[in-house]
Amino acid sequence: MLIKAYIKKHMFHLPTLDNQILETQVEQELNIKVDKSQIFKLYPLTKIEDNENIVVEKQRTNIFLLNLLLMVLKHNKKGIIAQEHYNNEFIISKLEKETNLKLENIPFDNLEKAIMEYVTPSCNKDNMSESNDKTESENDSIFENVEFSLNWLSKAQKELNHIQEKLKQKEVKSKKN
Repeated sequence: MLIKAYIKKHMFHLPTLDNQILETQVEQELNIKVDKSQIFKLYPLTKIEDNENIVVEKQRTNIFLLNLLLMVLKHNKKGIIAQEHYNNEFIISKLEKETNLKLENIPFDNLEKAIMEYVTPSCNKDNMSESNDKTESENDSIFENVEFSLNWLSKAQKELNHIQEKLKQKEVKSKKN
């Protein structure tokens, strides 16, 4: 379920893996420093494409909240099947229903952290990448599950370097024989 969300004429693909990625994209596109909790006041969502069930209320829909909701729905393997008007209050209530977390009237940073812990049970990225490294066997390739993140790119580069090293070793062995 990939949608196109617009702030003015700038398009963003949602959901992203986390709000940090989206924050970087928004800052680059709009050339501003983003306050995720208040962005909808100056830079609200203006249009949604590829899902007619999401009707945004101008000046009342935060792109980061919508991204969190889409991440949770993807995590729960659900979609948006009924047409609704999406504003911040509606999104928070939907997040509460999907996650069974108390999210109303808490600071945005706390809400975001709670949702990220729900979607990725280990919020500590260092521990998460270490556990991912341990669970990947020698036969599993990073290229089987492509992600668009710096973490994935780093792992892919390591795998390519490892493959290149193996090929060099085979070449040296074949020259000796």
